[in-house]
Amino acid sequence: MAASDHLSTQFYHVSHPDNRYSISRHGLDWTRGPHAEHPLQGYDDDGNIVDLPRANYLYRTAESARERAGSTGEDVYEVRGSGLRIHPDPYEDSEAVLTPDPIPANRLRRV
Repeated sequence: MAASDHLSTQFYHVSHPDNRYSISRHGLDWTRGPHAEHPLQGYDDDGNIVDLPRANYLYRTAESARERAGSTGEDVYEVRGSGLRIHPDPYEDSEAVLTPDPIPANRLRRV
């Protein structure tokens, strides 16, 4: 699937509360954090460890984001996504997407 604007311009991001200050100042910008040099790792369908794409990870619905946050106390942010290049997350379900674009703080709201 090619990058595209999703029909909805509303997305959701999940983050640990320790990141609140940084997010309030810098928004979501994967190039600023530790993963700029050392990518996140995850597992493919066969259980192999893989480097995840360097991007900001989002969910299509608030329900999916809240489910991901679960009872861990993680924050959920509403993201105004108009104009972002959106790609499907290759290692998650259809509700997960990613964008290589930085997202300024003024496009985020903790919900």
